[in-house]
Amino acid sequence: MKRIVSFFCALLLMASLLTVTGRAEGGSVAVSATLPQAVFAKGEIEAAAAGCDIAGDWTISLETIDEALGYEAYRIGVDGKTVTVTGGDANGLMYGGLEVAELISLYGLEGVADTEGAPYVQNRGMLCPVPMDMRTPSYNSPGENAQKNIGTVWEMDFWHEYLDNLARNRMNTVQVWTCNSFPSLVKVEGYEDIALNDVWRSNVPLGNNYKGDLTNAVRPEDWEDYEVVKEMTIEEKIAFWQDVMAYAKDRGIGFLFLFRHIYTFGEQGKYGITNDQENEVLCDYLGKSMKTLIETYPDLIGVGLNPGENMGWDNSDEGVQKNMQWMHDVYVPGINEALAATPDREFQVMFQEADKQVYMDMYADLNCDITFVRGYTSTHMYATSTPRNSDMFVEMLPEGAGLWLNCRNEDNFDMRWGDPDFMYDFVNNIPVDKVLGLVTGSDGYFYGKDYSSTDPVLQGQQYMKKHWYNYMLLGRLMYDNDMSRERLYDIFAAHYDSMDGTEALFTATSAAGKIIPEVNKVYTRGNSDYTWFVAGNWSHPNAAGYQDIKRWMKSTNVLDVEANMSIEENAFRLAEGDESEPVTETPVTVAENLRAWANETLALTAEIRASRQPSEAMTFSEREFWALVSDDEAMAYLGLFYAERIEGAIYIRVFNETGDAAWQEKSVAHLERSAEYFARYAEIISSNYIPQYLARVGYFNVNDILVSVQKDVSIAQKWTHKDLPKSWNPPAKSNYFEGAPSSGEPAQTDGK
Repeated sequence: MKRIVSFFCALLLMASLLTVTGRAEGGSVAVSATLPQAVFAKGEIEAAAAGCDIAGDWTISLETIDEALGYEAYRIGVDGKTVTVTGGDANGLMYGGLEVAELISLYGLEGVADTEGAPYVQNRGMLCPVPMDMRTPSYNSPGENAQKNIGTVWEMDFWHEYLDNLARNRMNTVQVWTCNSFPSLVKVEGYEDIALNDVWRSNVPLGNNYKGDLTNAVRPEDWEDYEVVKEMTIEEKIAFWQDVMAYAKDRGIGFLFLFRHIYTFGEQGKYGITNDQENEVLCDYLGKSMKTLIETYPDLIGVGLNPGENMGWDNSDEGVQKNMQWMHDVYVPGINEALAATPDREFQVMFQEADKQVYMDMYADLNCDITFVRGYTSTHMYATSTPRNSDMFVEMLPEGAGLWLNCRNEDNFDMRWGDPDFMYDFVNNIPVDKVLGLVTGSDGYFYGKDYSSTDPVLQGQQYMKKHWYNYMLLGRLMYDNDMSRERLYDIFAAHYDSMDGTEALFTATSAAGKIIPEVNKVYTRGNSDYTWFVAGNWSHPNAAGYQDIKRWMKSTNVLDVEANMSIEENAFRLAEGDESEPVTETPVTVAENLRAWANETLALTAEIRASRQPSEAMTFSEREFWALVSDDEAMAYLGLFYAERIEGAIYIRVFNETGDAAWQEKSVAHLERSAEYFARYAEIISSNYIPQYLARVGYFNVNDILVSVQKDVSIAQKWTHKDLPKSWNPPAKSNYFEGAPSSGEPAQTDGK
């Protein structure tokens, strides 16, 4: 779906030609631009030129549109000291200008050369669950991060910085995921009393008692104890979001709002509204809210409709079809009526995981595009660079439908990450001929300001700036999948002012980035965000809490059964003396790989620490440099913890099956080392990060987890033979939704 801004229409909006000249060392750079997207790139070029020596007078033009270049494509032509950027559309013109700006910042004006660019993935962006208000929560609202960021959501400076960085990373989409944010976004005729003034946040402490379906996201006690974070009328809120979307449009970024069902916290029972699908007032209100939303926000490019867990967890064809029909009857008339007023408006309605021809037919009367969204890597983006779970959905996609892939990171929120090898592989495995676009983000964490750091200087930094390298890699490679590793290194080095040790840090970060995917090969708990948090061998307390060695020794849950052997299978091969060549990679091999990546990381960070010391008065770049060194070291110790744990789990299971005490001794030795490594990991993490409630896995404190890790040693030492069933599976999803421990597996306490 192409969002092309006509050059001639834009000229009507921008009547004058903007030309600004910068000077340094006797030379000058004159940059001309008219379209809003190009004007943004113009500013980036001028900032880059101001920081370099200039010989002679340069002219850079960001004015020409040639639609033959194609969607978001660009061409840069250099003739002496004249640089001409041509775009296939307004976004292409901007991306060409940003390329020029980056070349200048890295290599000087003489580094700008003839080149062309075009997007590998058509649409690239972020999924962004926004915690707008206590009364209109998102799926991340049960977490401390979201609660601390409720005020951030209503700061225009935050959105300007956020959107500028997305544009620099060549991202063009923001999908805002909510439960039901209508009361915070629109004032609906006939339901005016529902529109929410002011911004509220609960003062009631968080806990592990939130249900997975979020039906208790707003608790009775929240209504009795809350604070007003910001005073705003609904009219001011509407103007705020109109300005955010207009600013995004000028950065080539389109907004979509995705709604889950049925949540009516903000409606508070007014007008007789309930969550009952048969409630006629509810249906009327929601339909009119959608119509009003589309009319109120002319820069909105689409909406998403998801049946949601609060419509009953019925995944049968009959159940899904019933809910989809309900949404059709509620929303389609209002959507069509709103779009009829602007027939040329490009708009889409997106459905989550309902990508079947029957729903294409059901919604055939929609006067806009129909798209679908699928989880590409379940909820663990960093589990594998070659996901297969969406293959059949890509193949079964109805004719004429567009498919979005969402890639959720529910693996790690604190430690910085960046592995070009993983990301090259990940991007080049995206089925670009079948998909409309890809978005990434977290359902359980808001990428607003980061309040987890113990460093007061880094506290409050934008999450996307803290994790700049991760999202630069993804965004830039989705646009240019052949971008050279040398260029990536030059960007990395420039971020850290090319200080001593940068090259070693680049390599160390890549090695550390391989650890989480390696762990997930042989131990992963289903496809959900609540059952497996690899950063701490943890899950939500209602699912299991700490994943103790008794669970590990029974594990058959591998990420890819065609590629990896399970811990249980490896143990039985050893117990039975099976010396045949395995057809899949064994957990023991994975453990060896983890040791290799971890030891390489630690050797490189030791080299950095031996070669230089932190300055007494560190610049911000240097502070970030050392923070990344520390994160790499933490990741390495996490890898060593898992390496020893994998073997400890295998060998205690062999002992259980054979009774041979030598296997028990081996297991205990590995688990003792595992505990030592986790202690090192916990020391670094607790020094750098504040324990917090996470929306999907509850209270997370590595020092509490360390106690459980040490108990695993005692479990192995005292282990006696038991008749263990083969193929143990993780808790059912219903356990988490009901807020109850899984049957036969007692939940762990949160340690508070």
